Amino acid sequence: MKRLVIFLCFLLIASTNSYAGNKLWLDLNGSSYHFGSNSYCYRNKCKGYNQENYGLGASYETSRHLELQGGFFRNSYYKHSNYFNIKIKQNVDVKQLKITPGIALGFVSGYKNTEVSTKLLIPFVLPTVGLSYRRMRVVAGILPIRVVSQKSSVKAVATLQLGVLF
Repeated sequence: MKRLVIFLCFLLIASTNSYAGNKLWLDLNGSSYHFGSNSYCYRNKCKGYNQENYGLGASYETSRHLELQGGFFRNSYYKHSNYFNIKIKQNVDVKQLKITPGIALGFVSGYKNTEVSTKLLIPFVLPTVGLSYRRMRVVAGILPIRVVSQKSSVKAVATLQLGVLF
């Protein structure tokens, strides 16, 4: 509940501070796909990856080329994750459709004591491409990682996110 209250405060602050041209998106974190393996083993316990990574986020476009993002989701190891990143992007308008390639640079929590990391926060680089039409968007990303354990050999994770413009 505490995380939801903090998230809603972030949305309120961002929406009241917006000026002409800035956009605030509500992001619905959705799913992931693990290339190379669909299960992992950690500390002699094997389990399938969680590929339903539901959560909420917000994206605040400060310019045509920069977006601040933050939110939370349930990660591939069934743990709660928080993230914050800066996305550098380029909008390409094709009639009413907007194609937006970009790269997100940030930090994520929730992977401590997993096969990925033993740290509280880990940095990430996430290449993305978004498709927007009016007040809706879909953003896909590919997170290059290298996890090699007894049973897992994941090389990358694809992500999917839906967005609604406020």
